[in-house]
Amino acid sequence: MVTNLSLGSRRQLDAQGFELSHRIGFDTQKIPLYTHKKLIGKQVGAVLTYFTLVSPKQLNEGEAAYLQRKAHQGIFPWKPGEECLRREMKDFELVKNQLTGAVTGKVTESRKGCPWCRKAQESQGETEALIVPVENEPSTTASSTSSPVTACDECDYVGKGKTPGIQSRSVLAHKRANH
Repeated sequence: MVTNLSLGSRRQLDAQGFELSHRIGFDTQKIPLYTHKKLIGKQVGAVLTYFTLVSPKQLNEGEAAYLQRKAHQGIFPWKPGEECLRREMKDFELVKNQLTGAVTGKVTESRKGCPWCRKAQESQGETEALIVPVENEPSTTASSTSSPVTACDECDYVGKGKTPGIQSRSVLAHKRANH
C-alpha cells in the first residue's frame, strides 16, 4: 500500500484520479506520462516523458508532489479520452486559514475525467452535430492542417532556423516587430 504518503498527498492524488485507495502502487517502475492538453510540439495523447519510480509499489512524497504538479499541467500516467473519462476526479484546492496559518485541503464537486478530456468530449459532441458529409471534396489530414507557418503572409520574410518549429517562432517574432 502507499503507506509513506501524508494524508493530504493521498487525498490530492485521489482527487486527481489516481485511485490510490483502490490499488497498490503502480505495476512498473517506468511510467509513461501522456499529455491531455495540447502542448507546444506535442499532440494530445502523446507520451511526453517517462517517470521513474524508486519503488513501484510505494510512492514517496517527492514522487507524489511531482505527479500532482504534472496533473495540474494536464499530464497524467493514463491515456486521454475514454480511459481518462472513466476516472472519478474531484476539484481539490488548498485553503489557508487566515488566523492560524494552517493549510488544509478542500475537496469539492466530483466529475468524470480531467477538465481537458471533458472539454474535448463536449466540443466533439457539438462538432459531430454540425458536420455534414460532403462528396467529391479532398480530405485534409491532421498533419497538413497543423503544419507550422514558416513564411510571413504579409511580406516576403521567410523564417530562419533549422527546424519548422524554430522557423515558425521566427515568423511570429517578425510579425510582432514589423506588422
